[in-house]
Amino acid sequence: MLNAMSNFSEQELEQALRECAAEPIHQIGTIQPHGGLLVLSADRTRTVLQSSANLAEFFKLPPVGANGVPLAALIGADAAIHVEQLIELASNESTAVGKFSLGAAQATADLLAHVYRSGGVFVLEVERDRNVPQETRIAEQLFKMQQDLLVADIDTEIVGYFEQIAKLVRTLTDYDSVMVYRFDGNFDGEIVIQECTDSASPYLGFHFPASDIPPQARRLYTVNLVRVIADVDAIPVPVLPPLNPTTGVPLDMSFSALRSLSPIHLEYLRNMGVQASMAISLLQNGRLWGLIVCHHQSAKTVSLAT
Repeated sequence: MLNAMSNFSEQELEQALRECAAEPIHQIGTIQPHGGLLVLSADRTRTVLQSSANLAEFFKLPPVGANGVPLAALIGADAAIHVEQLIELASNESTAVGKFSLGAAQATADLLAHVYRSGGVFVLEVERDRNVPQETRIAEQLFKMQQDLLVADIDTEIVGYFEQIAKLVRTLTDYDSVMVYRFDGNFDGEIVIQECTDSASPYLGFHFPASDIPPQARRLYTVNLVRVIADVDAIPVPVLPPLNPTTGVPLDMSFSALRSLSPIHLEYLRNMGVQASMAISLLQNGRLWGLIVCHHQSAKTVSLAT
Protein backbone atom coordinates (compact mmCIF):
# COMPACT_ATOMS: atom_id res chain seq x y z
CA MET A 1 0.00 0.00 0.00
CA LEU A 2 2.18 2.77 -1.25
CA ASN A 3 1.36 6.27 -0.15
CA ALA A 4 -0.86 7.63 -2.92
CA MET A 5 -0.13 11.27 -2.17
CA SER A 6 3.63 11.46 -2.61
CA ASN A 7 3.33 14.29 -5.17
CA PHE A 8 1.55 16.59 -2.70
CA SER A 9 3.23 19.30 -0.63
CA GLU A 10 3.61 18.60 3.09
CA GLN A 11 0.76 21.00 3.96
CA GLU A 12 -1.54 19.51 1.31
CA LEU A 13 -0.73 16.02 2.54
CA GLU A 14 -1.48 16.92 6.17
CA GLN A 15 -4.79 18.51 5.17
CA ALA A 16 -5.76 15.48 3.09
CA LEU A 17 -4.91 13.14 5.96
CA ARG A 18 -7.05 15.21 8.36
CA GLU A 19 -9.99 15.09 5.96
CA CYS A 20 -9.52 11.36 5.44
CA ALA A 21 -9.45 10.71 9.19
CA ALA A 22 -12.66 12.73 9.70
CA GLU A 23 -14.64 11.16 6.84
CA PRO A 24 -17.80 9.33 8.08
CA ILE A 25 -17.23 6.31 5.83
CA HIS A 26 -19.84 4.21 7.68
CA GLN A 27 -22.49 6.68 6.46
CA ILE A 28 -21.27 7.04 2.88
CA GLY A 29 -24.80 6.57 1.45
CA THR A 30 -23.86 4.60 -1.66
CA ILE A 31 -23.26 0.95 -2.57
CA GLN A 32 -21.30 -0.92 -5.22
CA PRO A 33 -23.45 -1.63 -8.30
CA HIS A 34 -23.15 -5.44 -8.32
CA GLY A 35 -25.73 -5.58 -5.51
CA GLY A 36 -28.93 -3.95 -4.33
CA LEU A 37 -30.07 -2.67 -0.92
CA LEU A 38 -33.35 -2.22 0.96
CA VAL A 39 -33.83 -0.71 4.41
CA LEU A 40 -36.75 -2.42 6.16
CA SER A 41 -38.92 -1.16 9.00
CA ALA A 42 -38.67 -2.79 12.44
CA ASP A 43 -42.34 -3.81 12.47
CA ARG A 44 -43.55 -7.07 10.92
CA THR A 45 -44.75 -5.40 7.71
CA ARG A 46 -41.07 -4.85 6.82
CA THR A 47 -41.96 -1.77 4.82
CA VAL A 48 -39.14 -0.48 2.61
CA LEU A 49 -37.90 2.84 4.04
CA GLN A 50 -34.89 3.37 1.76
CA SER A 51 -33.57 1.54 -1.27
CA SER A 52 -30.71 1.63 -3.74
CA ALA A 53 -31.41 3.29 -7.07
CA ASN A 54 -30.60 0.08 -9.00
CA LEU A 55 -33.24 -2.24 -7.49
CA ALA A 56 -35.02 -2.66 -10.83
CA GLU A 57 -32.03 -4.81 -11.87
CA PHE A 58 -32.98 -7.34 -9.18
CA PHE A 59 -36.76 -7.02 -8.65
CA LYS A 60 -39.76 -6.15 -10.74
CA LEU A 61 -40.74 -2.87 -9.09
CA PRO A 62 -44.20 -1.31 -8.91
CA PRO A 63 -44.68 2.07 -10.67
CA VAL A 64 -44.22 3.89 -7.36
CA GLY A 65 -40.86 2.24 -6.78
CA ALA A 66 -39.82 0.22 -3.74
CA ASN A 67 -39.99 2.82 -0.97
CA GLY A 68 -43.15 2.61 1.12
CA VAL A 69 -43.99 -0.89 -0.15
CA PRO A 70 -44.09 -3.98 2.14
CA LEU A 71 -41.26 -6.40 1.35
CA ALA A 72 -43.64 -9.29 0.57
CA ALA A 73 -45.27 -7.19 -2.17
CA LEU A 74 -41.87 -6.82 -3.83
CA ILE A 75 -40.38 -10.29 -3.60
CA GLY A 76 -43.38 -12.54 -2.84
CA ALA A 77 -44.61 -14.13 0.37
CA ASP A 78 -42.33 -17.18 0.27
CA ALA A 79 -39.18 -15.14 -0.28
CA ALA A 80 -40.26 -12.72 2.46
CA ILE A 81 -40.49 -15.65 4.90
CA HIS A 82 -36.89 -16.57 4.10
CA VAL A 83 -35.80 -12.97 4.68
CA GLU A 84 -37.70 -12.92 8.00
CA GLN A 85 -35.70 -15.95 9.11
CA LEU A 86 -32.48 -14.09 8.28
CA ILE A 87 -33.74 -11.07 10.22
CA GLU A 88 -34.26 -13.29 13.26
CA LEU A 89 -30.68 -14.55 12.94
CA ALA A 90 -29.34 -11.01 12.50
CA SER A 91 -31.23 -9.92 15.61
CA ASN A 92 -28.92 -12.16 17.63
CA GLU A 93 -25.75 -12.22 15.52
CA SER A 94 -25.72 -8.70 13.97
CA THR A 95 -25.55 -10.16 10.44
CA ALA A 96 -26.86 -13.20 8.54
CA VAL A 97 -26.29 -14.59 5.04
CA GLY A 98 -28.63 -16.82 3.03
CA LYS A 99 -30.43 -17.28 -0.26
CA PHE A 100 -34.00 -16.93 -1.49
CA SER A 101 -35.89 -17.47 -4.74
CA LEU A 102 -38.14 -14.96 -6.44
CA GLY A 103 -41.45 -16.27 -7.75
CA ALA A 104 -42.74 -16.58 -11.30
CA ALA A 105 -44.07 -13.03 -11.22
CA GLN A 106 -40.48 -11.88 -10.82
CA ALA A 107 -39.11 -14.10 -13.61
CA THR A 108 -37.87 -16.80 -11.24
CA ALA A 109 -34.34 -16.16 -10.00
CA ASP A 110 -32.17 -16.97 -6.99
CA LEU A 111 -30.62 -14.15 -5.00
CA LEU A 112 -27.97 -14.25 -2.29
CA ALA A 113 -29.03 -12.21 0.72
CA HIS A 114 -27.17 -10.44 3.50
CA VAL A 115 -29.17 -8.98 6.41
CA TYR A 116 -27.81 -6.75 9.15
CA ARG A 117 -29.09 -4.52 11.90
CA SER A 118 -28.63 -0.76 11.62
CA GLY A 119 -29.98 1.08 14.61
CA GLY A 120 -33.65 0.25 14.90
CA VAL A 121 -34.06 -1.05 11.33
CA PHE A 122 -32.84 -3.97 9.25
CA VAL A 123 -30.98 -3.80 5.96
CA LEU A 124 -31.34 -6.40 3.21
CA GLU A 125 -28.55 -6.57 0.63
CA VAL A 126 -28.90 -8.81 -2.41
CA GLU A 127 -26.62 -10.12 -5.14
CA ARG A 128 -27.29 -12.48 -8.01
CA ASP A 129 -26.51 -16.10 -7.21
CA ARG A 130 -23.67 -17.06 -9.55
CA ASN A 131 -24.23 -20.71 -8.59
CA VAL A 132 -20.56 -21.44 -7.96
CA PRO A 133 -20.37 -24.78 -6.06
CA GLN A 134 -17.77 -23.73 -3.50
CA GLU A 135 -18.79 -25.82 -0.49
CA THR A 136 -16.79 -28.95 -1.42
CA ARG A 137 -13.77 -26.93 -2.49
CA ILE A 138 -13.78 -24.94 0.76
CA ALA A 139 -14.14 -28.08 2.88
CA GLU A 140 -11.25 -29.80 1.08
CA GLN A 141 -8.93 -26.82 1.45
CA LEU A 142 -9.78 -26.28 5.11
CA PHE A 143 -9.06 -29.94 5.85
CA LYS A 144 -5.69 -29.72 4.07
CA MET A 145 -4.79 -26.54 5.94
CA GLN A 146 -5.71 -28.11 9.28
CA GLN A 147 -3.46 -31.10 8.53
CA ASP A 148 -0.58 -28.78 7.61
CA LEU A 149 -1.02 -26.71 10.76
CA LEU A 150 -1.07 -29.78 12.99
CA VAL A 151 2.55 -30.50 12.09
CA ALA A 152 3.65 -26.89 12.63
CA ASP A 153 4.47 -25.26 15.94
CA ILE A 154 2.27 -22.18 15.47
CA ASP A 155 3.48 -20.66 18.74
CA THR A 156 6.90 -20.16 17.19
CA GLU A 157 6.29 -20.53 13.45
CA ILE A 158 3.83 -17.71 12.84
CA VAL A 159 5.28 -17.14 9.35
CA GLY A 160 4.50 -20.72 8.40
CA TYR A 161 1.00 -20.39 9.83
CA PHE A 162 0.19 -17.32 7.76
CA GLU A 163 1.79 -18.78 4.66
CA GLN A 164 -0.83 -21.53 4.90
CA ILE A 165 -3.59 -18.97 5.44
CA ALA A 166 -2.49 -16.90 2.42
CA LYS A 167 -2.32 -20.00 0.20
CA LEU A 168 -5.79 -21.06 1.34
CA VAL A 169 -7.35 -17.66 0.63
CA ARG A 170 -5.69 -17.45 -2.77
CA THR A 171 -6.84 -20.98 -3.69
CA LEU A 172 -10.44 -20.21 -2.73
CA THR A 173 -10.67 -16.74 -4.29
CA ASP A 174 -8.11 -16.66 -7.16
CA TYR A 175 -6.89 -13.14 -6.42
CA ASP A 176 -3.63 -12.17 -8.12
CA SER A 177 -2.03 -11.37 -4.78
CA VAL A 178 -2.81 -12.32 -1.18
CA MET A 179 -0.80 -10.59 1.55
CA VAL A 180 -0.71 -10.69 5.33
CA TYR A 181 -0.40 -7.17 6.70
CA ARG A 182 0.66 -6.88 10.35
CA PHE A 183 0.24 -3.81 12.58
CA ASP A 184 2.69 -2.74 15.27
CA GLY A 185 1.70 -0.95 18.48
CA ASN A 186 1.28 2.37 16.62
CA PHE A 187 -0.71 0.78 13.77
CA ASP A 188 2.12 1.21 11.30
CA GLY A 189 1.98 -1.84 9.03
CA GLU A 190 4.27 -4.35 7.36
CA ILE A 191 3.61 -6.98 4.68
CA VAL A 192 4.94 -10.17 6.30
CA ILE A 193 3.58 -12.75 3.80
CA GLN A 194 2.72 -12.60 0.10
CA GLU A 195 1.40 -15.31 -2.23
CA CYS A 196 0.97 -14.00 -5.77
CA THR A 197 1.20 -14.44 -9.52
CA ASP A 198 4.38 -13.49 -11.36
CA SER A 199 2.66 -10.35 -12.74
CA ALA A 200 1.58 -9.03 -9.33
CA SER A 201 3.54 -6.21 -7.71
CA PRO A 202 5.90 -7.47 -4.98
CA TYR A 203 5.20 -5.97 -1.54
CA LEU A 204 6.78 -8.49 0.83
CA GLY A 205 8.66 -6.60 3.55
CA PHE A 206 7.18 -3.20 2.66
CA HIS A 207 6.25 -0.88 5.56
CA PHE A 208 3.36 1.62 5.59
CA PRO A 209 2.39 4.42 7.98
CA ALA A 210 -0.65 4.24 10.26
CA SER A 211 -2.17 7.18 8.36
CA ASP A 212 -2.74 4.90 5.34
CA ILE A 213 -5.59 3.28 7.32
CA PRO A 214 -7.22 6.03 9.43
CA PRO A 215 -8.80 5.31 12.85
CA GLN A 216 -12.42 5.10 11.64
CA ALA A 217 -11.42 2.57 8.97
CA ARG A 218 -9.59 0.48 11.58
CA ARG A 219 -12.73 0.59 13.74
CA LEU A 220 -14.82 -0.75 10.87
CA TYR A 221 -12.31 -3.56 10.36
CA THR A 222 -13.08 -4.76 13.90
CA VAL A 223 -16.84 -4.72 13.20
CA ASN A 224 -17.12 -5.86 9.58
CA LEU A 225 -14.50 -8.56 9.15
CA VAL A 226 -14.57 -8.97 5.35
CA ARG A 227 -14.64 -6.08 2.88
CA VAL A 228 -14.78 -6.56 -0.90
CA ILE A 229 -14.21 -3.94 -3.61
CA ALA A 230 -15.32 -5.43 -6.91
CA ASP A 231 -14.18 -2.63 -9.22
CA VAL A 232 -12.51 0.63 -8.22
CA ASP A 233 -13.95 2.31 -11.34
CA ALA A 234 -17.56 1.19 -10.80
CA ILE A 235 -20.04 4.05 -10.43
CA PRO A 236 -21.52 4.06 -6.90
CA VAL A 237 -25.30 3.66 -6.56
CA PRO A 238 -27.06 6.04 -4.13
CA VAL A 239 -29.36 4.90 -1.33
CA LEU A 240 -32.58 6.92 -1.52
CA PRO A 241 -33.73 8.96 0.28
CA PRO A 242 -30.34 9.92 1.73
CA LEU A 243 -31.83 10.27 5.24
CA ASN A 244 -33.84 7.53 6.90
CA PRO A 245 -37.43 8.86 7.12
CA THR A 246 -37.91 7.43 10.63
CA THR A 247 -34.62 8.59 12.16
CA GLY A 248 -33.69 11.58 10.01
CA VAL A 249 -30.06 10.50 9.82
CA PRO A 250 -27.94 8.75 7.14
CA LEU A 251 -27.93 4.98 7.15
CA ASP A 252 -25.21 3.39 9.31
CA MET A 253 -23.58 0.92 6.91
CA SER A 254 -20.93 -0.44 9.27
CA PHE A 255 -21.99 -4.06 8.63
CA SER A 256 -22.62 -3.62 4.91
CA ALA A 257 -21.09 -6.04 2.38
CA LEU A 258 -21.81 -3.61 -0.47
CA ARG A 259 -20.87 -0.22 0.97
CA SER A 260 -18.93 1.97 -1.43
CA LEU A 261 -15.51 3.11 -0.32
CA SER A 262 -14.06 6.52 0.19
CA PRO A 263 -12.93 8.21 -3.06
CA ILE A 264 -9.57 8.74 -1.36
CA HIS A 265 -9.14 5.00 -0.80
CA LEU A 266 -10.26 4.18 -4.34
CA GLU A 267 -7.70 6.59 -5.76
CA TYR A 268 -5.11 5.02 -3.48
CA LEU A 269 -5.81 1.60 -5.03
CA ARG A 270 -5.78 2.98 -8.59
CA ASN A 271 -2.35 4.47 -7.95
CA MET A 272 -1.16 0.97 -7.02
CA GLY A 273 -2.58 -0.55 -10.20
CA VAL A 274 -5.25 -2.45 -8.24
CA GLN A 275 -8.69 -2.87 -9.83
CA ALA A 276 -10.34 -5.06 -7.19
CA SER A 277 -9.53 -5.97 -3.61
CA MET A 278 -10.66 -7.82 -0.52
CA ALA A 279 -9.60 -7.35 3.10
CA ILE A 280 -10.11 -9.90 5.89
CA SER A 281 -9.56 -8.71 9.45
CA LEU A 282 -7.18 -10.53 11.79
CA LEU A 283 -8.17 -9.97 15.42
CA GLN A 284 -6.32 -10.89 18.60
CA ASN A 285 -8.34 -10.58 21.82
CA GLY A 286 -10.72 -8.22 20.03
CA ARG A 287 -7.94 -5.92 18.83
CA LEU A 288 -7.00 -5.45 15.19
CA TRP A 289 -3.76 -7.43 14.77
CA GLY A 290 -3.55 -7.18 10.99
CA LEU A 291 -5.28 -7.83 7.69
CA ILE A 292 -5.28 -10.36 4.90
CA VAL A 293 -5.17 -8.06 1.88
CA CYS A 294 -6.12 -9.41 -1.56
CA HIS A 295 -5.44 -7.52 -4.80
CA HIS A 296 -6.51 -8.19 -8.38
CA GLN A 297 -5.44 -6.40 -11.55
CA SER A 298 -8.92 -6.60 -13.13
CA ALA A 299 -12.46 -6.28 -11.80
CA LYS A 300 -13.44 -9.21 -9.59
CA THR A 301 -16.48 -10.02 -7.45
CA VAL A 302 -16.39 -12.54 -4.61
CA SER A 303 -19.89 -13.72 -3.75
CA LEU A 304 -21.55 -13.30 -0.36
CA ALA A 305 -21.62 -17.10 -0.06
CA THR A 306 -17.85 -17.39 -0.49
